[in-house]
Amino acid sequence: MKRGERRRSGRKVLAQDLEHLPPAAALAANLRLADYVAILCGSLDTLPQAFAQLDASCRRRSSIVARAAARVADATDCDVVSASLPIADRGIIRTEQMDRRILAAARSRAPRC
Repeated sequence: MKRGERRRSGRKVLAQDLEHLPPAAALAANLRLADYVAILCGSLDTLPQAFAQLDASCRRRSSIVARAAARVADATDCDVVSASLPIADRGIIRTEQMDRRILAAARSRAPRC
């Protein structure tokens, strides 16, 4: 891998180049080795199914998290951030007056020095 990167970039010192490569680049280079592919998924013919299964598990996890977040949002009409505040502070934060102040601050321009 270093030899190929050295040929590509023409540099002697490759530390910075290798740091900027994504970690998957080294794993993708290993797909040229038959024994690595055999351990990973059996053969090159089954490689697409192996990657599809990886993607499916990630999609399944992300949809579970999204559904749980939607259930939490539906169950409470309060802001998740203010839910962790002490009770005395919640009464101040969850008012229309505070909402107006926050919106006014968000719409105002930053002070210039």
